[in-house]
Amino acid sequence: MLEHFAQMQAVCEQVNSAKSIEREYHALKSKVSDDGVLDKSLEAKLVQWQAKGRFLFSLLSTPMNLYIEINHFDLKG
Repeated sequence: MLEHFAQMQAVCEQVNSAKSIEREYHALKSKVSDDGVLDKSLEAKLVQWQAKGRFLFSLLSTPMNLYIEINHFDLKG
């Protein structure tokens, strides 16, 4: 009877260990999913900043008179 009880205890410990591992798995899976969403968000932000940088660089390469005209139009419009 004592041997049977020891086996039952060992099985219970294994089940508890498996449940703990499963909880860790789900937590890590959720974290990976959250990191993926954050990655996509940062990637979109990077694209925005790159576009803004290209636009500002193109303003630097235009003649200054055109730049003044654009700003004047933006202020009045």
